[in-house]
Amino acid sequence: MVYSGAERSLPELAEAVDFLFETLEYQVRRGVHRATQGREQHIHNWGKTMKAKYLGDVVVALLAVNRYPLEKAWGLLPALEANGFTDPATVPEDIGEATRKLAAAGYDRGLLTSLFAERIQRLMAAAKAGQLDGLDGLVIARKKTEAVALLCNMPGIGPKAAENAWLLVTSAAS
Repeated sequence: MVYSGAERSLPELAEAVDFLFETLEYQVRRGVHRATQGREQHIHNWGKTMKAKYLGDVVVALLAVNRYPLEKAWGLLPALEANGFTDPATVPEDIGEATRKLAAAGYDRGLLTSLFAERIQRLMAAAKAGQLDGLDGLVIARKKTEAVALLCNMPGIGPKAAENAWLLVTSAAS
């Protein structure tokens, strides 16, 4: 993306620069360069298309609450994908199976594991119903307030998880 002074006002340029530095700082702090291979595909079997990688990011953010570090949850993403937790079509429907698979993916928090398995199931049902369809556009337009509000309306997503999801999806979009 190239900006010139003729096309953008100074406040818009400052906002874009701030966003870029925030994204770069988060990526450096995270210590991971996001590998997007295999995650660029779109999920077409539910609602309008939404980038699959964004849904995985939202699931990671959902798990990174109650003193569970975002970096640790991020490290579980490949196992979460392998166990079907990032696609509404493959998420385990039975809560017992979902709990076992979530623990097998590395997210074993005792009694909390089934609570979070249920939250993921509810989030996937909302995604399948199209309730997250607007997220792509909000990320592309860099509309953080609206994106966070949309995410906070999802089952199991509160303000902290929504902020974490914003960080992840915007680092993926960079």
